[in-house]
Amino acid sequence: MFAGATFTGHALCYGANFTGDASFSWAAFTGDARFNEATFARDALFDRATFTRDAVFDRATFARDAVFSEATFTRDARFSEATFTRSALFDRATFRGDVNCQDVTFKELALFADIQPSDVTFRFDLARVTHPDRPHRWPPGWSVVTSSDGQGQLEWADTSLLTGSDQDETGTAKYHPET
Repeated sequence: MFAGATFTGHALCYGANFTGDASFSWAAFTGDARFNEATFARDALFDRATFTRDAVFDRATFARDAVFSEATFTRDARFSEATFTRSALFDRATFRGDVNCQDVTFKELALFADIQPSDVTFRFDLARVTHPDRPHRWPPGWSVVTSSDGQGQLEWADTSLLTGSDQDETGTAKYHPET
């Protein structure tokens, strides 16, 4: 669809409804990429995409696989109130800005394996994990706590990795690759 495309200005796809596979593989977004309230009915492919400015997917619905493998996020990446129905793949992604996954739902599988951050803050406030028993991979220090109803909540677990400078003003943990 848009594989390899270059978006030189802002890519504003508010409320977009992608009924087939949405392929943005190898795409370059030089302005803000905003997919707020977008619906991806099939696979959303952003593998190896480059986001030079903010990448915003607030209230987006990913009905099938959301693939951000090897993507580069130069500034902030935000997925607030997003729903990942199947796989959320961020393996080998590079993050240089903060990552906000506040009030997000991971239903099947989430992979944040082999990510390449640099002084990045990951926010997973109110992140729900429908199947906590699946082989999810989270950024170091994060883990799923399972409630009595079998649902999971993503929480910062490894306080041994923290020092005072490793938390922002809200107490949200920052992940440093050298730890």
